[in-house]
Amino acid sequence: KSTLLGKSATVQKIERIESPDLYQQYVQTRELLHKKRAKEIDAGTATLELDLYHGTGEEAIHHVIDKGFNRSYAGLAVGKLYGAGVYFARESGVSHPYARASSIRERKMFLCNVLMGLSVVGSEAMLEPPIIDTSKSKTDRYDSTVDNVTNPRIFVSCYRDNMAYPAYLITFI
Repeated sequence: KSTLLGKSATVQKIERIESPDLYQQYVQTRELLHKKRAKEIDAGTATLELDLYHGTGEEAIHHVIDKGFNRSYAGLAVGKLYGAGVYFARESGVSHPYARASSIRERKMFLCNVLMGLSVVGSEAMLEPPIIDTSKSKTDRYDSTVDNVTNPRIFVSCYRDNMAYPAYLITFI
């Protein structure tokens, strides 16, 4: 038994996701992001990758495992307070409410590898992160959005394909 931000939960199982093609696409995207943001990552102003939680309903589990996260569904189930991407959280308790219970009361949550790069505070109006510095580039955008830049709890990624890999599936009641 464990506690998810004040909610008691019993973990039934943890399954490692093995999707070689999906993982290879993720690794290629990670390499490209690292190359693009190497200076900022080395300086500590950008984060390459985090392990974050994503709660979802039973109906989406197999699609995410087979095809990855689909940003086309962004905001349809729970809104898009920090932008129209896929939402992740540092703490499992933040993702807990989005892990909708099945008919047998099981809930499922992914522990994911998520690419972040340069982050900015998001807003509901954002279809993608804003341009970093319009005086230097008309196309270089932030890579992700967050609820708070200095101490984020909510992370929005997957504004582009292959920005997250569902590494583990956690089943709990």
